[in-house]
Amino acid sequence: MIVSRISAKTGDGKSILSHMEGEPYFFTFGKSEVPKVLEMGIGTMACGEKAVVYVTSQYLKSPLIPVIESFEEVHFEVELFHFIKVGDMLGDGRLIKRRIHDGKGEFLMDCPLHYSLLHVHCKGMLLNEESRVFYDTRVDNNDQPLEFSSREGLVSVPGGFEMCVHLMLPGEIAPHMPANVPEGANVQWEIELLGFEMPKDWTGLNFKSIMDNAEKIRLTGSRLC
Repeated sequence: MIVSRISAKTGDGKSILSHMEGEPYFFTFGKSEVPKVLEMGIGTMACGEKAVVYVTSQYLKSPLIPVIESFEEVHFEVELFHFIKVGDMLGDGRLIKRRIHDGKGEFLMDCPLHYSLLHVHCKGMLLNEESRVFYDTRVDNNDQPLEFSSREGLVSVPGGFEMCVHLMLPGEIAPHMPANVPEGANVQWEIELLGFEMPKDWTGLNFKSIMDNAEKIRLTGSRLC
């Protein structure tokens, strides 16, 4: 979802559209809500940037400008405030990840993609019962974060929950929707990734640290048996 201000003028300076004051204009990429060429231009912008996008008449038709008069070219002035990343994790609409609050770091490079000890705050809501909260770490876990190890084969959290956390950055807040209790219900998880710990490189560790890590691996293996 894109949050921006947009105005449009004809080539001779006549104003035909203005979303530069009051509430910003919201639209979603890929849904033809703005002219395709304008969408492509906005896709190259950074947050806070202002730009002018020139669109010829044959590429103008969209809900943003439903009636096209005899314009040869329209100049769109755009100010990009924010964009909200939405991901269809499975490609069929069953598991959607949407970012509420940006985290810190570079996407993917600073995400817990591999085996990690994850620290998260989370809140689970049943969407078919007026968003009733059935679990909240800040309430049900005495404000202590939930800790779980990813990719170790233990079912500590719902699969969709873990899948989405792998693509979060520290500090990011996102609602996730895996299928969980009760059976058949639509569930939304709001998750804040506080941080994660990667496995230690044993190179340079002393004997005690190596043995402590080996014991953790042994215990995990025992739990999987």
